[in-house]
Amino acid sequence: MGGCTEPARLLAARSEFGYTDRMDRALRDEPEAVSPAEQRRLTKQAGLDAQARARQDWDGHYQRLRLELADLHGQAYAKALGSELRLMERHLAKLDRLVRLAIQSASV
Repeated sequence: MGGCTEPARLLAARSEFGYTDRMDRALRDEPEAVSPAEQRRLTKQAGLDAQARARQDWDGHYQRLRLELADLHGQAYAKALGSELRLMERHLAKLDRLVRLAIQSASV
């Protein structure tokens, strides 16, 4: 029927050969590997999932830090710390930008 099928992708018994399409050179009792296109898709999805987990983790840290700073602003001694608290808020905003850039570039 003229259909285009990919050759078998079996793990070679000798690791320096990677994959083979020959059963006599394949590692015994090993399942066939996924196609290169499927492997690329899985790798990309794993990177996206890792990026989402890292972003979610950072979001939790960032929110807790913001809440702690807001709590400090409400303390009786906050007037004496006003400029330092504002500086911490600016540093936190910068840290947020840097972490988000790092998360984005780590998955590329």
